[in-house]
Amino acid sequence: MFSMFHCLYAKDIDHVIDWSVLQVEPKEEFQWEPQFILHQKQLMLQNRAIEQVKVQWNYFGPDEATWEMTDHMQAMHPSLFVGGGK
Repeated sequence: MFSMFHCLYAKDIDHVIDWSVLQVEPKEEFQWEPQFILHQKQLMLQNRAIEQVKVQWNYFGPDEATWEMTDHMQAMHPSLFVGGGK
């Protein structure tokens, strides 16, 4: 993913851009935050059960959700699992 983006915009004095919608870090990197857990599944790999969750990220729709390791998501984002998680 690119850390910088360019935008061409025709000047319109009546249009105001709401910059509060974007979260930008000091290094100008886009911040992704998990919003919802859509699904959970368990995989068997070499006789080991691996738990995964399908995560929908902010600024992205459900069709762009990604499968993540459950234990990693619980450690990094415990609020996703409050009240009905694993």
